Amino acid sequence: MPIWLSAVIPAFAALAGASIGFFASVLGHQMTLRAAVKRDERSSASRLRDERKEAVLRYLSQARELERLAERRWHGDKIDDDYCSEQTSQMWYADAELLVLCSRDVHDRALALTEMITDLAWNRRDEQPWTVLAPVKHRALLAARRELGLAAPASS
Repeated sequence: MPIWLSAVIPAFAALAGASIGFFASVLGHQMTLRAAVKRDERSSASRLRDERKEAVLRYLSQARELERLAERRWHGDKIDDDYCSEQTSQMWYADAELLVLCSRDVHDRALALTEMITDLAWNRRDEQPWTVLAPVKHRALLAARRELGLAAPASS
C-alpha cells in the first residue's frame, strides 16, 4: 500500500467518525426539541382548558346569582335596583370572559342565557323563571361541556 494511502485512510476514518457523531448529535437535538415543543403544546392546551373551565364556572356562578334575583322578583319580593344593577354588570362581565376565551358556540348560547336571565331579573313575568330558563340553560351547559371535552350527561 502506498505511504500516502496509509495516511489518508485514518484521516478519512476520523472524518467519517466525526461526521457520524455530528449528525447523530444534531438528530438527537432535533428529537429532543420536537418532544419539548409537543410537551409545551400539550401544557398550553391544558392551561387554556383550565382557564376556560374557570371562566365557565364564574359565569355559571354569576348566572345563578341573577337567577335567584329573578326568582325573588317572581315571588314578589322587593329587589334593590343598585344590587340588581351590580349583579347584572357582573353577569355581563362574565359573559364577556366567555367571548374572549371560548368558542363562538359557547358564547352564543351563554349570550342567550345572559339576555334572558337579565330580563327576568329586572322584569317580572307570569311564567316561573326556572321554567323559562331551563331549556336555554341546558343548551348553554351542553355547549360548555363540549368545549371542555366532557361527555354529555346520560339524561341528554
